[in-house]
Amino acid sequence: MAAHVDPCGEFTHQVSSATARAGIIVGVFTIFHIISEPEWRAACEVGRYAPESLATDGFVHFSHAEQVAATANHLYADRRDLIVLEVDAATLDEDVVEEDLYGMGEDFPHVYAAIPTRCVIAEHRLQRDDSGAFVFGSPTGSSGSSGPISPDRPRR
Repeated sequence: MAAHVDPCGEFTHQVSSATARAGIIVGVFTIFHIISEPEWRAACEVGRYAPESLATDGFVHFSHAEQVAATANHLYADRRDLIVLEVDAATLDEDVVEEDLYGMGEDFPHVYAAIPTRCVIAEHRLQRDDSGAFVFGSPTGSSGSSGPISPDRPRR
């Protein structure tokens, strides 16, 4: 077993060495949040992340793995300082709520509370393809991907 340490340096849980090498954490329901690297580093200093959307919308916006690239391209196409936080939803203090609040015909995960940094199990760089569009992840978590992605997403 290998210790898994979150990006802020806090111990979270044990994972097998093979799992750690593969970049996959089995049995974890993950959701993803796009954030600037400086914002994330500031959150690590205080141990919790409370974005502006928590005050204005009442929740923190998240995406499922397959939604990250489209969200990044729609909202942040001109940004260069973004990373994607991978959050273990089971460790959150509040439930994940699946909602389509904007009539897009697609549910997105939301959390109606600040996010403890201890719940973040990985951070990933957003990559761009040859056209300059953001791309995200590989279902295999293979080398060169932007991180471990599970194609299955159980709902809480």
